[in-house]
Amino acid sequence: MTDWEKSNKRLQAILRKEISVRQEILSNLSQQEYMLLIGAIQRKRELEEKNSTLIQHLKIVAKEKGHLMRHLCTIMSTNISKNILNEFLDITQETEGETALLYQKASTLGKKIQDMHLRVKVFFNMVQQKGAPNTNTYAHIIPTKCYKKRNKRLTLTALDDSKESID
Repeated sequence: MTDWEKSNKRLQAILRKEISVRQEILSNLSQQEYMLLIGAIQRKRELEEKNSTLIQHLKIVAKEKGHLMRHLCTIMSTNISKNILNEFLDITQETEGETALLYQKASTLGKKIQDMHLRVKVFFNMVQQKGAPNTNTYAHIIPTKCYKKRNKRLTLTALDDSKESID
């Protein structure tokens, strides 16, 4: 097995670990949102502390991934100038194709985490200002993409506490 193949297998293992940690973070944020919906603010704070630990673990995994990606860049051909994984993985080969898919999944989870974090943060601010939603009314969070800032679409979150139900 060549150095490239060994490093690529190691990168796949690290990406799987990163995906696992990102899934835990996303799950934790969903639990925080639910705690806000039922008015369990103290439990939400406990989940925030657990989330901080998960984020520290993610930073360690990301640092390890960065070291390995730099190593892969040093052993790859010199005609590729950028250190972006998608540019130097050959999707036609099975191992690199799997690595590219894992990399893409980790990136997608990162975006979902950012969206969910923003949603929980906005909802928490709303709960602090107005209190927990009344349990007798229908309440849900509606993410709405509405305007652009610096070529990025921003997500706004609104609380719909109307008494209408969704069919």
